[in-house]
Amino acid sequence: MKIAFVLASFFPQNRGGTEIYVLNLARYLRKIGSEVHIVVSSLNSEIQHYEYDGFTVHCFSIIEKASKEEYVGAVPPTGIKEFVDILCRLQVDIVHFHSFNRAINSWHLKYAKEAGFRTVFTAHLGGFFCQRGDFLYQGKETCNGQVQEAKCLSCLFSQRRPGLSTYIISMVGEVLSLSPIQFFLPPSIQVIKYKLLEFARVKTYCDAIVSISSWIQTAYELNGVNNSVLVRQGIDTSKFLKERYYEKASRIVISFVGRMHPFKGIHLLVDALLQIKPNPFLLRIVCVRHDDAYYKEIKSKVANLDACEWYEGLSSEQVSEKLNGSDLFCLPSLSNEASPLVILEAFSKGIPVIGSDYPAIKDSIREGVDGLLFENGNLESLLAVLQRIIEEKDLLAQLRENVKPPRSMDDVGGDMYNIYKGLLK
Repeated sequence: MKIAFVLASFFPQNRGGTEIYVLNLARYLRKIGSEVHIVVSSLNSEIQHYEYDGFTVHCFSIIEKASKEEYVGAVPPTGIKEFVDILCRLQVDIVHFHSFNRAINSWHLKYAKEAGFRTVFTAHLGGFFCQRGDFLYQGKETCNGQVQEAKCLSCLFSQRRPGLSTYIISMVGEVLSLSPIQFFLPPSIQVIKYKLLEFARVKTYCDAIVSISSWIQTAYELNGVNNSVLVRQGIDTSKFLKERYYEKASRIVISFVGRMHPFKGIHLLVDALLQIKPNPFLLRIVCVRHDDAYYKEIKSKVANLDACEWYEGLSSEQVSEKLNGSDLFCLPSLSNEASPLVILEAFSKGIPVIGSDYPAIKDSIREGVDGLLFENGNLESLLAVLQRIIEEKDLLAQLRENVKPPRSMDDVGGDMYNIYKGLLK
């Protein structure tokens, strides 16, 4: 079986959760005898392909600044012909797309299907359903992810124009979604309409749609996509289960692993810890430098903490080592998660997790069983959870006892291989 994985970027340039998932799945498929190719977009037209971990990464070029029409998905993106040419040259059996963005989206799915390839899609980011990314309607109420033009457009305006009243915003959204007015509007105002068209293309041109968590399965169904298959997320357990142990430290060790980007919400955790006096926590940060201004802001803030360890640029094995000895893991993400690998990695070490009630995180944690939740973006709510951990002396031990080992990527790979095999019959 010959498979092409399609995503916006790959190692070594990007090392996010999507890239890790794709690499581990590719390794499993190679192990059982399948041939795997990686296809990515690139701003450098001179790089046609390169090798990583024994896989050939094929690059098709895109322009640095897309037009507004291309950015919102109104027209096929630059480079799409080159993309199809790569697939035709490789003559793969399966083309598996991993999330969409402006560089790779449902237009590529449509073209791949019309070229005769079997197609699969997996959403790895919450932004596929929520244009804001945070699943907070008007920035306040948790949204279920159902995309409706008037509702979502008014919600998006509330984020971009926070000074306007909710009533005015809602009225504007209703009016702008009406025909024939919408046909004379610029693409940026019609972004939700194009989001709905993306769902339609996924329904029409996908041979299989894979959900990596149950909340995504539900969100698909709410948006009229009723044929998705649930294949729960897994991790490379060889790196994380091998050295599982726990050491009691003099402080409560709370770890964070992730990119230094505002949507990861590490500023909330640091701000909460700064308010706790006396502070019994040691904050252990393992990060990848991403947003430079945000990186410097957090670096400056943690200098005021009583106890903090800071690590960056670590390998998977080194990340695993730093998780050892943690009492608690915190993922305070505000948006753009689908099924966070870092939660599973913490669970593989027997570490309970506290996180925001963002849908992907809430779906991964059993509240009061193996972790605790706080209101997304709410500093006081997070502070209350941390205070509870301090005051309830036996709470962490109780949560730790309930943590179950996660699925392995061999489990995920076996499920995915069966899906591919079924498409080829």
